[in-house]
Amino acid sequence: MDTTQPWVVDRSRLETQEKCPRKRYLQYSHGGPGIESQKSNSIELWTGINVHRGMEFILGGMTIEDTVMKVREAAVQDAEG
Repeated sequence: MDTTQPWVVDRSRLETQEKCPRKRYLQYSHGGPGIESQKSNSIELWTGINVHRGMEFILGGMTIEDTVMKVREAAVQDAEG
């Protein structure tokens, strides 16, 4: 077991552990990053990422108009890969 990698805990991992410890191991830990890809294309994840980007820009003093443009640009870049 590699002890140099940080132990990551989040809500999804905890909920998966409660439902099925083996699934949690296979999904998140087996062979390092787990069997399933950690990158998800879910609309919920995409929305959350972009909402938080927008909040970061606004709290940093950017105008709403500039924030919308920056978030759109970032979302398009993410979609294109």
